[in-house]
Amino acid sequence: MSRSIIIKRRLRKLSPNNLFKNLPEGDAKSGLILILCVMGSLALANSAWSSVYVNFWNKTVTGEFTVLHLVNDGLMTIFFAVVGLEIKKEMVVGELSNFRKALLPFLCAIGGIIAPALIYAALNYQTENITGWAIPTATDIAFSIGILALLGSSIPRSLKVFLTALAIIDDLGAVVVIALFYSQSIDFYYVMGAILLPLGLWLLERYTKFYHISLWAVVGAVVWYLLHYSGIHATIAGVLIAAVTPIRNKNSEPLEELAHLLHQPVNKFIVPLFAIANTAIVLNAGVMGELLSGISLGIMAGLIVGKPLGIMLIAFISTKIKLTELPNQVSWKLLFGTAILAGIGFTMSLFVSFLAFSDAHRQDISKIAILIGSVMSGVLGLIYLSQTLKQNASKTPH
Repeated sequence: MSRSIIIKRRLRKLSPNNLFKNLPEGDAKSGLILILCVMGSLALANSAWSSVYVNFWNKTVTGEFTVLHLVNDGLMTIFFAVVGLEIKKEMVVGELSNFRKALLPFLCAIGGIIAPALIYAALNYQTENITGWAIPTATDIAFSIGILALLGSSIPRSLKVFLTALAIIDDLGAVVVIALFYSQSIDFYYVMGAILLPLGLWLLERYTKFYHISLWAVVGAVVWYLLHYSGIHATIAGVLIAAVTPIRNKNSEPLEELAHLLHQPVNKFIVPLFAIANTAIVLNAGVMGELLSGISLGIMAGLIVGKPLGIMLIAFISTKIKLTELPNQVSWKLLFGTAILAGIGFTMSLFVSFLAFSDAHRQDISKIAILIGSVMSGVLGLIYLSQTLKQNASKTPH
């Protein structure tokens, strides 16, 4: 067979159609879609159509809302609902329902939040940029799990469970941080209304077994409105409605059904649209010249160094004092590689950057830093885990 024919066949295998076709359904494919969305958005923002494209996202649609606000404050509420549903499922019937199993990822998630925050704070101490301390504390579930999926069946299932649990707890931490630290002046009456309505739904289902998705949706919309004017970020409405969605009701499983209903729209439309809208960044000298600023260094160091440092330090201490133990078939090397992947911030980090800074310039600086930090964490984690798996395979007797 000629060399040219072999090359053509290899190129055909690498075509976009085959690339998507051969990827496993779910996380890996979602991760690739997000990468393409980011690349496309950055390309458009720095093309001949730059002003039209960037202005589109800042165009006022109604009242105080721009297109970007509708995506970040409106559609992302559905994303937070899915996050809430995942958290509740794991805490009630999943991996987080077992205290012993949940303790290691819980403690590691806490370490993975504190260390990046401290690194960022140290690099931005006594400056107005300190408000961005929470940006590098998040882990993106789709990207991090997607990298593990690319490594195939050689990755122990227990490691995937650990990273999933850690990312879910991480998301819960991000929700708490947003509610506590990135809310404006709080209106007590609006907050009480936003709490009492979901509580009423819970009591209704608890004592009458009544559940209908349309009622939950209507109450969710009202809760969103109340939170928007309460000073607490409105996307928390998604988490509140998810929290009162029953796992079982008579002969149905509402939580599983709702998660299944929202999963595809969130993964294939809302999160990609969020990625596109929030990476419409003009890479001018002003933005690129800030790559060594406190904001950029704090975010990149927080994601690339802080995440694995916090996770591994907590894991080491908690196992040494016999408080926790490593998951089955997981070595310290595999855990370290996974801790590096946890530095992929992306979705939640981008969201927090939108809340942390009020001006577009600092938002753009932080977004570029998030992209660089997340890409480096993903590449380093993938290379390290690949080499570790190869070493393990070479030591296994055939």
